[in-house]
Amino acid sequence: MTQQISIDEDALRFTFHSGIQAVKYDDWVHYRNQFQNKCCTDNKAVDIIAHNGQITWLCEVKDFRQGRRDPNKPPLEMEIAQKVRDSLAGLVSAQFHANEQTEQQFAKDVLHCQSICVVLHIEQSTGQKQQYHLPDLQDKLRKLLKAIDPHVLVLNKDMPHSKIVWQVAYI
Repeated sequence: MTQQISIDEDALRFTFHSGIQAVKYDDWVHYRNQFQNKCCTDNKAVDIIAHNGQITWLCEVKDFRQGRRDPNKPPLEMEIAQKVRDSLAGLVSAQFHANEQTEQQFAKDVLHCQSICVVLHIEQSTGQKQQYHLPDLQDKLRKLLKAIDPHVLVLNKDMPHSKIVWQVAYI
């Protein structure tokens, strides 16, 4: 029996079901030291990558409960699409060139999965007007990422989904 993995991102704790392997990808040594600014420049990364040997989940986390997004940044859906694209390129690089053996093996395992599920986990404050309408955001992401996952999920803590293999709690 494998141990459950928990990953903290912003003020959220993601606890993965037993049998799921998960990492905080943007903390990887390969991403930080070998890929981020050494494969062109300014590569982005999703926060969490998980897999069960058949499905790979690429999960970006946005917690807007304490503040709004900087209006000078590109549209959120464009940022997420870039992070997904750059993360996949980083995984391909890591499977061949990661200096950390655990990162190299994890990248190989992820890239041998049969499907990819892209998830945007977004929390917004409840007391004021929501900054993002989640169905609209999901539609935009599905159009941008159709070649990778035509069924991108946009969820929050209170929106469980059968394809999701983790629970989220506020910390």
